[in-house]
Amino acid sequence: MSIARFHGKIVKGKGLGRTVGMPTLNLQWIPSMEKTVPPYGVYISKMTMGQKQYYGVTNFGYRPSVDNEDQVTLETFLMDFEGDGLGAEAEVELLRFLRLTQKKPSLEEVKVLVEKDMMEAKRWLAQNL
Repeated sequence: MSIARFHGKIVKGKGLGRTVGMPTLNLQWIPSMEKTVPPYGVYISKMTMGQKQYYGVTNFGYRPSVDNEDQVTLETFLMDFEGDGLGAEAEVELLRFLRLTQKKPSLEEVKVLVEKDMMEAKRWLAQNL
């Protein structure tokens, strides 16, 4: 059972995650179309593109470590995915809340947090799928 589902198109982001080995897919979605909007934070997630499903971690909300914009984003770092998915229609399901978003002084420190998130996601998915 998912916490929330978002539908939209994969769009080009800033590409900062790629610079530290954690490329993300950014989902462009329309907030008014969603029935429930969950709390901002990091979630274990499932992304469906076409007939394929991938799992990973999604940050839903602001990105205080990489910009000062008040724009809510939905970006996902997937396990076992190659490519950029640009232009693909996708659905992101938030499966389990992991933590609040944290501001870190560098992308390297963000990467350490995301690696911990991915380890937790793998443990949880192994027990719950």
